[in-house]
Order: sequence, then C-alpha cells, then structure tokens
Amino acid sequence: MRIVFISVLIICSNLLFAQQDVNTNYEDEEMEVLFGGKPKLPEKEIIPGNILKMADKGSKVFLFSADNNAAIHSKDFIEEWGYWQVTPDAKDADFILKFHTRVKGFFNFRVKADFIDPATSKVLYTTQEVRSVKDKNEPNRKRSAVKQLFEYVFKDNFK
Repeated sequence: MRIVFISVLIICSNLLFAQQDVNTNYEDEEMEVLFGGKPKLPEKEIIPGNILKMADKGSKVFLFSADNNAAIHSKDFIEEWGYWQVTPDAKDADFILKFHTRVKGFFNFRVKADFIDPATSKVLYTTQEVRSVKDKNEPNRKRSAVKQLFEYVFKDNFK
C-alpha cells in the first residue's frame, strides 16, 4: 500500500513540475488566450489605396497557401462575406492572396496574407500577422486565425 501511495505521489509531483515547465515556455499573452483570458486584438491596419483599388468589391481573387486548410477557410469566409469572387485560375484573377500560417506556442496559429499582382508575381503588400483566439463558437484554431484576418484586417479596410 505504501509503495502505491508513494508512486502516486511521485507521479503527481512530476506532473505538477512538468506543468510549471510548460508554463514558463510560453509568453504570458499566449497563456492568457489559451486559458480563457481576453485576446489581444490586431492593431488597426490601414491598407494602402493602390491595394484597395486593385482588390475593389467584385474583384476576382485567386487564393494560394502552402497550408491547404488556410486556403479553404479563406474561400469560405470570402464566399460568406461576398466582397470578392474566388477564381480557380490565377490567370483570371485581378489579384492573388497568398496566406502564410505558422504555429506559435500551444495551438496558437498565426496567419498573414500577401497581395500579389498576377501579371508580375510581385508582392505588393503584406498584412500584419494575426493569431487565433479561444472561441467556443470556433474550436478550430487555424480557422479562428483566418477569421481574425478577415474580421479585423480585410473587413475594416474593404467596405
């Protein structure tokens, strides 16, 4: 009986110390979001006029990302928003949106987008990087990050 009690005590103390080690590896801000704190919203971004003109309402956009899910989520948000038209061929596009995703910390996804001129393949503008937030209505963290990009960057600029 003593051996079982001591074993349980050792396991519990190891778990406690392991959790403390994990906590020290993440930024305070990420830990707040992970455990239900208030998320830090992206800074107000002002997209330049030449980009606003190129990507005007009704423009055709080709979506690209090395992360296929980011492109799928973006397509869903664009179709729901109705501001741009998604085209399956880059040759038909007025502009290209290339999404960059990465993971930072524990399931904290980050995303930013490049506006690319399809004629020259040059990046004309890159948005700020936004992150996923804990949201009971949106449990998919990658989708949450893409949603933040649309809500706080695209929709604030393209009206």
